[in-house]
Amino acid sequence: MKVDVPALVNRWGLWAVFVLSFLSSTLLPGVSEVSLTALIAAGLAKGKSLIHGVLDSEDISATQDCLSLLGVRITAEGSDRSVQG
Repeated sequence: MKVDVPALVNRWGLWAVFVLSFLSSTLLPGVSEVSLTALIAAGLAKGKSLIHGVLDSEDISATQDCLSLLGVRITAEGSDRSVQG
């Protein structure tokens, strides 16, 4: 999974980059927890975040639905997500 984090850096500083990097390196690639963490962090951030390689699972869909109800705009294109927080 690849996460472009300009909005995360604007909102949370380098802390967000550290946390996502740590999670990506300690968990197996493609594990749903990494996708969930990236979606939630992007939803909290101001601006647009791009997330590549998001898994397609029930918990991911439920999280996207919850974020949408909170006003976060999520656009899906295959396994990529554009998140406007």
